[in-house]
Amino acid sequence: MRIINNNLFLNDQAIEANYDILPTDDVLLVDATSGAVTLNLPSPLSVAANNTPFVVKKIDASANAVTIASGDNIDGAGTLALTTQYETYTFFTDGITWYVIATNSGGGGGGGFSAAAWSANLSANQSIANNTLTQLQLATVLFDTNSEYDNATYLDTPKVAGYYEYTARVHWTGVLAANTTTSLRAYKNGVIVCSEEVFQTSLNAYSDNVLTVSAQMNGTTDNMGFYVSQNSGAAINAAKVTISGVSIGTYAAGKRIA
Repeated sequence: MRIINNNLFLNDQAIEANYDILPTDDVLLVDATSGAVTLNLPSPLSVAANNTPFVVKKIDASANAVTIASGDNIDGAGTLALTTQYETYTFFTDGITWYVIATNSGGGGGGGFSAAAWSANLSANQSIANNTLTQLQLATVLFDTNSEYDNATYLDTPKVAGYYEYTARVHWTGVLAANTTTSLRAYKNGVIVCSEEVFQTSLNAYSDNVLTVSAQMNGTTDNMGFYVSQNSGAAINAAKVTISGVSIGTYAAGKRIA
């Protein structure tokens, strides 16, 4: 950014290959048509005195990602990715680390918020062995607005960095013995982040576990999956139940909230 005769001028760059952002840069328009592009943010200390944010915008329509990286982290993550045309991030630093202070999730028309969302349920009843932590095999995708959920690995891997809310439910069928505990857990990158347990004090033919969890996802490698367990003494089913195409049995769903 330069001020000449009281007029403001932005130093814009057209980028088509990997690039180390300079402290004097302001706006970077990235064309990843020929391949994925990585931009490296400079040291926070080298630009803190300028008090000027960087704006990075992906201008092409290809599926190639534009990755912004920093060894000093960006909102706690090492990288962020732009995956859709006209998606934009604005970065600011306090001299120690980098922060995203504004986003535009693309789509043209001046931008807006991309509320990516998905939902999936069981294709059939899934047998859950006694005392065995088991991943829910949610293979039937009801909707997936940003192609983020993989119904082969049963994991959601968001393509846009942000905060996401997940809801999951398991409906158990079969007689549950007294003193049985059923559990539903959410795992981010293979690490448990939320658990909901139900303890049956008496004989029960049906039971549900439901959980809701919010998590920050980096938009590239972070993933979320769901696991269940039970200790009834025998295998029981996580049930597929739908009425008029709506899952009221075992399912999970996710959406971007910020």
